[in-house]
Amino acid sequence: CARFGLEFQGHEECLKRLAAPCQGWPRHLHFALQALGRKAFAADGSLLCIDWTGVEEEAAASRIRYYQAQRSPAIKESASLVAAVMHELTPGARRVDVINSIIAHEGTHPGRQWSFPGNMDAELMADHLIHQGALHEMPDGTPTAPIPSFRTYLIEAGHLDSAPLPAPTG
Repeated sequence: CARFGLEFQGHEECLKRLAAPCQGWPRHLHFALQALGRKAFAADGSLLCIDWTGVEEEAAASRIRYYQAQRSPAIKESASLVAAVMHELTPGARRVDVINSIIAHEGTHPGRQWSFPGNMDAELMADHLIHQGALHEMPDGTPTAPIPSFRTYLIEAGHLDSAPLPAPTG
């Protein structure tokens, strides 16, 4: 705010609330700052006149559009399967646990989104989730979801029109 001559004193809580969903990710912070910049420009630079809820909603919509663009065709095609696997991912899970989760859920419900995309099998699907950034393999080989909001998005996007997700195991 100071760099662009915006008086931010008195708005610290609003700024913190705007930055919180970014989870430290620069791209998300960029979206939040873009939304703030547009609203500040429309308000002639006065943060007093800003609709902070609108700024937060615009930043959130930008994150969702970004996540939609990041999903590969394979992840889109198997959205419900991916949602179930991401939903079950627990700290300390191993790669084999992810593969077993994929196997357990594949084809359990009618519909294409519960099946492997193309000619993938469970191991290739796990590799694809890592390659696409949905999962990250730690040095000890355990998979983790590096961006909590992306994990949440994959879960929400995957079960919008499918069967309810089972309770997490473990």
